[in-house]
Amino acid sequence: QESIKERYVMRTRDRGWAARGISKERQKTLYNEAANPDNRDILIKAAQAVNEQLSPYIVESLAGFNEAIGRPKIGYYALYSKNNDMVCERNDFYGYRKKTLVVIDKMLRLRSTL
Repeated sequence: QESIKERYVMRTRDRGWAARGISKERQKTLYNEAANPDNRDILIKAAQAVNEQLSPYIVESLAGFNEAIGRPKIGYYALYSKNNDMVCERNDFYGYRKKTLVVIDKMLRLRSTL
């Protein structure tokens, strides 16, 4: 018989960077790569693959990365105040944004091997 712990599936918003195998240095690189205009197609495809409904908001958030503060220029509250049709909670949005960066990481690594 399975224990509760064995059956527990971690929600997207609860998975941290360490659980995804991404270091602090790689995080910063991924934010920069997502904001790079040359990678716009990768950003859009990754966001759509993660959550099609939230993808426009994820793209808008990740497309502008501010290196001075080390995070995207546009966060959940700024997006939510502009878009009343955004239907998710703050933690969910950041979880999907993080998952998008993980997909971007995989896509970039795959691209570098081709």
